[in-house]
Amino acid sequence: MWTPERVYPLGFPGRQALQLTLGGLGVAFAIGYFRFLASFSSAKNELYTSVRIDGKWVPKLIEGSVIAPFSRLLGGISLGLTLVALCLIVSLFLHYAWHKLGSRSIYRMKLLPNRWELWRRVVLIPLVGLAACALLWGLLLLLCALTYHYGTPDGHFPPNCWGSFPFYWIGGCYA
Repeated sequence: MWTPERVYPLGFPGRQALQLTLGGLGVAFAIGYFRFLASFSSAKNELYTSVRIDGKWVPKLIEGSVIAPFSRLLGGISLGLTLVALCLIVSLFLHYAWHKLGSRSIYRMKLLPNRWELWRRVVLIPLVGLAACALLWGLLLLLCALTYHYGTPDGHFPPNCWGSFPFYWIGGCYA
């Protein structure tokens, strides 16, 4: 059976560290998406005006209005994932330093029959975490692109709606 303690340094609180890493990745992803949703809803609200019909205010699309380009709405969405990635890089050094604390001997780790045991315990989880950050960043970008594409009314895309991003495979701009 797999346990976190098998891939963390000996004596390291692996279960708590793994929960903290996974929680950080989830929170960073959610914060990034909500930051995009805030910019997107603000840009989408600029497409509408309120008109009074039968005593009630009703939103109506402004003719000829266009939403902001996709690249302009992405400001700061990857900040959380970048912070998690930086923490994972710092954890590499923390895992290595853990073997030198107190009575823990790095010399004994180097004498084990499997000479890669030390580096597996030091490097594995931070590298997997960095790969997860990259994967989540790609998924976040895809989710934001799909939200932009399907959340914007037809005919209200700017001429170069994706800016510098090659997302034309999602379905074009309908400009």
